[in-house]
Amino acid sequence: MSSLYTWLLFVHLGSLAAFLFAHGLAATTAFAARSLGANSRLLLALSLKTYYVAGPAFLILIASGVWLGVLGNWFGHLWIWAGIVILIALTVAMSAWSRPFHMAREANDQEIGEHLARTRPAAMTWTGAVALLAILFLMVFKPF
Repeated sequence: MSSLYTWLLFVHLGSLAAFLFAHGLAATTAFAARSLGANSRLLLALSLKTYYVAGPAFLILIASGVWLGVLGNWFGHLWIWAGIVILIALTVAMSAWSRPFHMAREANDQEIGEHLARTRPAAMTWTGAVALLAILFLMVFKPF
């Protein structure tokens, strides 16, 4: 019989997969919308719909992660705090960097291209990938 910890780990990893899938779709639309300018309204609307999956998945990811930390008595170790700091920094950075993309959704046809020109989807993708790998390293190897 599996333990509660194992089931929570399953939920945690499942919510990570759901978040990455939904948010990856939004990131893909950011690359495509940038080249379309005013013709990107449909992609911008699609990217907004991904939050119906990405938002709840992120909340479940956080809740199950905290619960796993409590059950495993991990909060006395530095590696989990390093992971939390990376996640918070990533969330703040992504929120700031995605502002032009969100502003493009509200813009008129003349302004939409200007907002999309200020987006940096490649930099955001690489930053997210490096941060995710760093967090995965910390969670798997628990180095300190």
